[in-house]
Amino acid sequence: MATIRRLAALGVAAPALYWLAVRPWHLRWGATDRERQMPLPGDDLIPDPVSVSTRAVTIRVPVEQVWPWVAQMGQGRGGLYSYELLENLVGSDIHNANRILPEFQQLRVGDAFRLASGERYPDTVLIVEAVEPNHLLLLRSPNIGGTQQTSSGEFGYSWAFVLEPMDGTATRFVSRARYQGPRAAVLPLEAVQFVMEREMLRGLKQRAEAGQDTLLDEVLPEYEFRGVESVTIQASPEQIFRALREVTLGEMTLAYALGTLRYLPGLLTGRMKREPDETTRPFFEAGVMNVLAEQPGREMIVGTIGKLHNLLDQQFVRVRDVDEFKRFDDPDYEKFVQSFRVVGGDEESGFNLVAEHRTHALSSSARRKFALYWYLMVGWGGNWLLRMLMDAVKRRAERGGGRG
Repeated sequence: MATIRRLAALGVAAPALYWLAVRPWHLRWGATDRERQMPLPGDDLIPDPVSVSTRAVTIRVPVEQVWPWVAQMGQGRGGLYSYELLENLVGSDIHNANRILPEFQQLRVGDAFRLASGERYPDTVLIVEAVEPNHLLLLRSPNIGGTQQTSSGEFGYSWAFVLEPMDGTATRFVSRARYQGPRAAVLPLEAVQFVMEREMLRGLKQRAEAGQDTLLDEVLPEYEFRGVESVTIQASPEQIFRALREVTLGEMTLAYALGTLRYLPGLLTGRMKREPDETTRPFFEAGVMNVLAEQPGREMIVGTIGKLHNLLDQQFVRVRDVDEFKRFDDPDYEKFVQSFRVVGGDEESGFNLVAEHRTHALSSSARRKFALYWYLMVGWGGNWLLRMLMDAVKRRAERGGGRG
């Protein structure tokens, strides 16, 4: 009887918790009170919505560098920058671009904007209602627009992307969606929308901040797996790169502990060994990665080769230079590179340090093995560890960047 009462209480509490705490949080994820309350283009298309979400993210580059990523969005174009694997598991046929696509930079009022494959999901299409380059992309469902507004009995949807400049060095990206339709259908949809839209905002931010001009395209232009993190640092580019070269594992205690857990099978079997001074030596000297290319004060590329998918023994290959790295072609291995580059910023607002990593499997067999490893561990955990490294660099750089 007690168990039944507890289950009944949980059945009552869970919906209340979602309605009172979780739902208000995800409907305004990242947005300020001002952004949530201010009128935006498209609000008049659905004047009496069942649901409204306003979400936002700060992107540390000017609007002119963000807009091309927005302009090319859509299925059959540059993708939606969200969970590509999940989208394609249901046949959406979405492929997220990691570069600016010149052929998809033109959007016009009346154009179709697809959210999924038109062949499999013919109803997942929106119409471009308004376009203002570097400022606005407004989308609507086909049954609304102009003077036609939805009645309470039919489903309608509008989606506005608004870009606002922040001191010329950053962009505030605000996304607002408005729904009209049966509440029982809209409420589950808004939760799914949150999961996919939050990743879209993060994916857009990562791509815009990473930029296009990188030595990675010379060192490893072909790759299957990619991740990006960024941080703003109140220090000069010279201090940032000096801190990057000097930061130690001892400044990343949680990352060191998680790394130990990751390599525990190899350590227990004796296939991997810890060096006694690895926590005090500079990180890139103590690890398995070599500097492969560099533009002083702007970008540094490090990389390694190994059977990265192997939990017991990664069999890292030491290469002397970038030419040896490029020539290596053993099909059982993967190549990994990581770029650290300063993109935008100034002395007053700080400089934006972007870290981008790429992995290329040298055969279809290695690709299948690494894909499992990636989706189970690296896709989420790798970026978390990278963020810890970036935070350690930020702390060191902002206190002066040098030793002693």
